[in-house]
Order: sequence, then C-alpha cells, then structure tokens
Amino acid sequence: MNPAAQKLLDTLQEEIQFALENAVIGKTLRPYMTGQLKRTAQGILIRHRIRNAKINVSQHGSGFSVSITLPPQGPIVQTVSLRFGPQDSMY
Repeated sequence: MNPAAQKLLDTLQEEIQFALENAVIGKTLRPYMTGQLKRTAQGILIRHRIRNAKINVSQHGSGFSVSITLPPQGPIVQTVSLRFGPQDSMY
C-alpha cells in the first residue's frame, strides 16, 4: 500500500473510532443507536470523499461492533515521468 493510502486509512480509523465512541459511550442503550453509529461513520467517510462503503453495525449485549469495508478507489498513480527541454520552434 502506498504511503498516502496508508495515511488515509490511519486517519479514517482514528476519526471514526473517536466519533463512534463519542456518540454512544456512557449513554443509555437505545434501539436507534445502531443507525446513529452507521450515520456517524458515513458522515466521516463522505467528508473524505469515500462513498459506497459497506458499513455493518451489530449490537452485542451492551456494546456494538462496527465493520467498514471501503470500495475500491480506482487505479493508483505509481509513476510520473517528466521531460525538460526547449520547446520545438514552429515559427
């Protein structure tokens, strides 16, 4: 994985973990919390221009499990070639 993609994943994991914990930790368990967790994660992904991610939230006792699968991001630029020199005279 290239460094930029790894940095994005690290940032996403940090932001999503903080936001999800902040959304529910210490609050009374309610039926709507699974939807709230999903919407919170979606908001962060959209802010990072990631759409169509698969987000699964399941409740286990008094806790939650959140699984996020990111969609393929398309081809990654691996190399850039540059040529320097005078412009060919056409006049």
